[in-house]
This record gives sequence, structure tokens and C-alpha cells, in this order.
Amino acid sequence: MFHGIFIGYYFFFSGLFLMDFAWKIWGMSAPAAWINARVNEKILTGISLGLMQLEIRYMSVAFFLLTWDNCVNYFNNYLYIGHILPIFMIIIGLAMPARKSKTSKTSKQVKLEDETEEDLKKIA
Repeated sequence: MFHGIFIGYYFFFSGLFLMDFAWKIWGMSAPAAWINARVNEKILTGISLGLMQLEIRYMSVAFFLLTWDNCVNYFNNYLYIGHILPIFMIIIGLAMPARKSKTSKTSKQVKLEDETEEDLKKIA
């Protein structure tokens, strides 16, 4: 039996997509690389799990409230923080991408350098 289409379902699933996308973009940003270099991995994992749980709990309420008025009322009471933070993370992640490591070389670059060194030795 079909139980209907409610806006709360769309708020929930689109919010989870927004959270997942923000998390992926933020992970490739310079601030995230700076934090990763300075904070213990276990502490970061705990913080990440806690933030994801908070975000899922924030978004899942819309799944139960269902109607537009109830959902907007709920999000308004929390000042849309669960929507603002992921959008902020996306903007920062896109504006400040992490720098590429200068020391990492591909196997082709290493092979070319080895060949040029051998050529120089043959010439000398």
C-alpha cells in the first residue's frame, strides 16, 4: 500500500547527500590537510563520527515530521545549522584546495630520470 509522498523524505535524503558531498570536498581542502597533520588520527576519527551522528540526527527528524510546515519550523528552531555548515564546508573546500605534494613522483617520472642519468654517464 502506498503511503504518500511527503517533503520530509526529500529533506532527509537531500540533506544526507549534502552532508556526504561536503565531507568529501572538505577532505580534499587545505584546512583539512593542516588539521590532519597536527591532530592524532584517533581523535579525528572520534570527532568525525560525532559530527556525522549529529548531522544524521538533525536531518532524520524531517523524515518523521513529513510536512513542509513542520520541517521548516524544526529547521528554523535550529537556525538551519545542519544546512549552513555543510554548505560552508563545500565553499571552503572548493576555495582552498590542498596543495599537491612536490616530492611525490610517478613511476614514469622516475623512469625518465633514471634513463637520462644513464645517458649522461654514457656520454661522459
